[in-house]
Amino acid sequence: MTSSLSVCLLKLCNYLTDDYQLKSLNLKILLLLRHKVPHVQEAILTFMDKLIDEIQDRYLLFINDLVPFLIDNIHNRNEKVKAPIKSIINKFEEMSGGKI
Repeated sequence: MTSSLSVCLLKLCNYLTDDYQLKSLNLKILLLLRHKVPHVQEAILTFMDKLIDEIQDRYLLFINDLVPFLIDNIHNRNEKVKAPIKSIINKFEEMSGGKI
């Protein structure tokens, strides 16, 4: 994912005030994690990490959607895919005050 596309999607997510619309977009982006190319997975996870920074507590509404995708990819052998997953998990644990 190019940085300009990432910036555009981040802005779009910020401007979406309807949680249903944000959830729909979030799921479409998460489905891209099923792509078998590690570079694509890394780009999506890095974007998700930035999105969580951007919308913070609001993203907690979608944690149930994200967890299955994280679990599917946590055992990925590629360290570039694992790093953003660990970062995302740490952020959620900090926000929620509990373990995921």
